Amino acid sequence: MFGTIFGQRATSTPRIETRREAIDRLLTDLNTAIDFLPEKPVVKVHPGTGHIELELPEVEEDRTRHLA
Repeated sequence: MFGTIFGQRATSTPRIETRREAIDRLLTDLNTAIDFLPEKPVVKVHPGTGHIELELPEVEEDRTRHLA
């Protein structure tokens, strides 16, 4: 009865992602997003905290779109 309601149990245990794999996946996703930007950001790494900061250039609004 519960099998029809909740579905069948998983036959294998789910694989847990390691910390290194998670960081590698996040960096790959970040690099992919940066590849699509027309102007590349400045990347800063703070050694004391380990934080990564991106400085994106200011985006000026395209005023020609509002004239049409």
